[in-house]
Amino acid sequence: MKKEVKFLTASSLFVLLFLMVSGAFDGIMHTLVYIIGFVAPVFACLYMYYGKEHGDKIFTAEYLKISRGGVVMTLALMPCAVLLTLLSSLSVTAFFALFGLESNVVIKEPPLLALLLHAVLPAVLEEAAFRYLPLRIMGGRSPRATVLVSATLFALLHHSFYSIPYAFVAGVVLMCVALITGSVVSSAVIHFANNALALLTMGALGVSAEPLTVIIVLAVLTLLSLALIIPRGRSILSALRESFSVQEGGASPTVLLYLAVPSLIIAIFEIWG
Repeated sequence: MKKEVKFLTASSLFVLLFLMVSGAFDGIMHTLVYIIGFVAPVFACLYMYYGKEHGDKIFTAEYLKISRGGVVMTLALMPCAVLLTLLSSLSVTAFFALFGLESNVVIKEPPLLALLLHAVLPAVLEEAAFRYLPLRIMGGRSPRATVLVSATLFALLHHSFYSIPYAFVAGVVLMCVALITGSVVSSAVIHFANNALALLTMGALGVSAEPLTVIIVLAVLTLLSLALIIPRGRSILSALRESFSVQEGGASPTVLLYLAVPSLIIAIFEIWG
C-alpha cells in the first residue's frame, strides 16, 4: 500500500504546486491554471498507475455511477454531513478568535460566478482528486486507509490552519458517503451544497444568512432525514461493514510528510506572515 500512498501524495504535491502558480494570475488565466492543476495530476496519476502497471483503462464507470438508492441516501445524508462540516469550521474559527486571530476571506466575484468558482468547480475537481482517485487506486483493497489518507491529503491541500482541521473532517465525511453510496457523485453533490451554504453565510450570493439560522435549519433537516435513514439503517451498516472489511497491507504515514511539510510551512507564513 506504500506505493499507492506515494502516487496519491505525488499527485497532491503537483496540485499544490499548480494552486500556488495560479495565484500569480488573475481572471480567466487563474481559473484555467486552477483547473489544469487538478485535471493534469489526476490523469497523470491514473495513467502511471494503471496505464503502465496494470494495462487497464484509465477511467472506468466504477464510482462514477449512482443508483436510485444512492440518490436517496445522498439526500438523506446531506444535512448531517454539511452540518458536521459547518460546526467543525465554526469551532476552528472560534478557537483562533480566542487568540485574536481572524480569517478574512473576501469573495469579490458576482453571485453566479462566485457559485461557479467556489462551489461547482471545487465540488467537481476536488472530488476527482481526493475521492475518485484514492478510491480507484486503493479503495477496493484498504478502505480504512483510503479514508484517512484521502482526508489527510485533502486537508493539507488547503494549507491554512483555519481550513486544515475542518477540511479533514469534511474529507472523512465525504469519503464515507462515497463508500456508503458507492459513488463520488454523492460526495460531489454534498461538497457543492456545503460550499454553496458557506457562500450564503458569507453574503457572497447576493443574500446572506446567519450561521446560527443555517445550523438550526440543517439540524431540523437532519432530524427529518432520519425518516429516510432509519429504514435503511441495516443496509448502511452493511455497506460500511463490507467496505471496511477488506484490508491489505498498511499505509506509511511518513510518505504524507512530503505534502505535510510544504503545506504547514505555507500555513505558518499565512497566519504569522
